[in-house]
Amino acid sequence: MHRSTITLAAVATIVMICGAGCSTSKLPAEAGAPDGGQQPGGETVSAHSVPDRLPEENAAPPERIRATPDDIEVDSVPAGAAVVCLPPEGQQSGGAKEAELGVTPLTTPRAACGSGRLLVRIEVKDLPARIEEQPALREWAARFRSEQYFDSTPGSDRFFNFETAVSESAQSVGGGLVSIGPVYNLNEWTSGRICVLFIPRGVTREAFYPLMPPPGTFPRLRGDWPDLLQSRYRLSAEQAETALECLTRCGKYEATVADPFRKDSGRMLSFTATRDGLVSISSGEIRLMPGWNDNP
Repeated sequence: MHRSTITLAAVATIVMICGAGCSTSKLPAEAGAPDGGQQPGGETVSAHSVPDRLPEENAAPPERIRATPDDIEVDSVPAGAAVVCLPPEGQQSGGAKEAELGVTPLTTPRAACGSGRLLVRIEVKDLPARIEEQPALREWAARFRSEQYFDSTPGSDRFFNFETAVSESAQSVGGGLVSIGPVYNLNEWTSGRICVLFIPRGVTREAFYPLMPPPGTFPRLRGDWPDLLQSRYRLSAEQAETALECLTRCGKYEATVADPFRKDSGRMLSFTATRDGLVSISSGEIRLMPGWNDNP
């Protein structure tokens, strides 16, 4: 079995909104005034401007700054992905071994992964069987099995997009994809939660609803949030509706938004919610490639 690591261009700009690592007061899901914070890369990001006055029902009481949580919740859609602590970078070929911490969903102390390199990995052979029960996903499952059977060309990034700059995969001797997942740097990830969406390219989020927890698992975003998703983050009305539904189900939504002023350019947005009603948002400039990374 052959393993490979894929490194993409780092996300250009990260904005933490209401996340556990916020450098300002935290705001609950009912609030509508985001602030800047500390990005996973460790650089300080300028705060967004906040309206002079918020409606009373959306106002959030100030709260003291919270440090990065000692524990981190690791989740995935579908659930059951392996959570693995990788050896320090550069030591994998020197005999250093990985340590499996369990499967999603789980909560683990950050200290349990001394290297700070956390891989959330799904066994690809199990995915078609788990999703083909859903009518909207049967075609993808059949196509995936066909490609794995006939095509031995390595290239694990053909099937999934991830929010991290680094992902790791394993291929069989024949070139088939065995496992894949994103690698998170816990030394820079200040939020208290990670959630990986193993939604294949070309599959809509709506088709994955049956594999997500039910609505209400996470607080539904209210107040100014529905408008902010469109006015500030430039989601379409359809994207905003899907974002609200995904966030109340699994606490995660990812999408890309095209830049109307620059050809083949856009923003990749990632929204991660916690169970106490906080939401962190990352935003990075990317080159859009139709059918490849233009998540609907």
